Amino acid sequence: MTKLYALIMGVLLLAGAAPEPATLADVDLQTFSASAEALCYLAAGSTAEKGEYAPKIRSALDIVLRNVGSPDFTRSGRSAFIAPFAPIFLAELLHDKEKLADPALRTKAMEILQRAVALIEAGQKEGIGEAHGTEGSGAWGYSIAEGKNEGRRKAQGAVCCLIALLAARDAGAKVSEAALTKGTDYLMRCVGPTGEVGYQGTATDGKYAGYGRTAGALYIMKRMGKEKSVEYQRALKWLDAQKVDKDYEAHAGAFQAWGFVWGGLFHAIRGGSAEGKYFTYAGKFFKDVVKPDGTWNGKDWVLKETTLNPSLTNLSLLGQLLRKGNITVLTKVAK
Repeated sequence: MTKLYALIMGVLLLAGAAPEPATLADVDLQTFSASAEALCYLAAGSTAEKGEYAPKIRSALDIVLRNVGSPDFTRSGRSAFIAPFAPIFLAELLHDKEKLADPALRTKAMEILQRAVALIEAGQKEGIGEAHGTEGSGAWGYSIAEGKNEGRRKAQGAVCCLIALLAARDAGAKVSEAALTKGTDYLMRCVGPTGEVGYQGTATDGKYAGYGRTAGALYIMKRMGKEKSVEYQRALKWLDAQKVDKDYEAHAGAFQAWGFVWGGLFHAIRGGSAEGKYFTYAGKFFKDVVKPDGTWNGKDWVLKETTLNPSLTNLSLLGQLLRKGNITVLTKVAK
């Protein structure tokens, strides 16, 4: 393990796990925390049954199986941004049999993964809605549990939910191809004239253009065979002119974490000189991740009224670990 990866894993161990959920919102927050942390341990090379971090992965699995099975899962106010990491975690365990060999646990994990897929698909929007300049059918809102015709349409939520659905499909779960197509079409409509993907579509103020949203949309378009499209090429040009750290000051500070995780994911499957350039630049930000409260370089991960330390630090670190290629459901099938 390199010095950087040793530092990353040390920070994860320092951060620890979330407490037992006490409120409806805590169900999603705890599930997100456990999933993001466990994905880092898997990315570092452990499995649910072998390796230094196996006990922590099993502990996270227990939390995720319980919480995703709860009637409160996805019902928090911003579940579209955080709940999808649970099905990504389950999908990785199921995609690579070496990571979860126990037959009974695999059966249960697939059952719970299928429940998560059903909830995400049920939350996909219909109609224009509050789409801020972009026809909103195929999007998701702040919360997965919102009605199909209610609320705003969010490119941020669409990226997270679509990546989760792609992972679930590749792990063997039944996923609606229509949902994937509608969601991809929505994101392509969100690509602005200069290539950025705004927070809520093309009418979003340019300063709210998101590195993470654009990188995530590029990953999805690539996976859905849209690389030759005008939207893909335009978004790629915009991304290559930006830096991953731009999101911290551009909007809520928390969005930089999604910049790192989806930026890392897209470049991990992109390859070539652009991959090396990205990870060299991004790696410079991980030298001082040593704060016991879970903050990173003094960054306080605040998303509106919710402070997500250390979970978003873990999410940022996951983006850097994705280059190792151990999260196969996201990286191997996409190459």
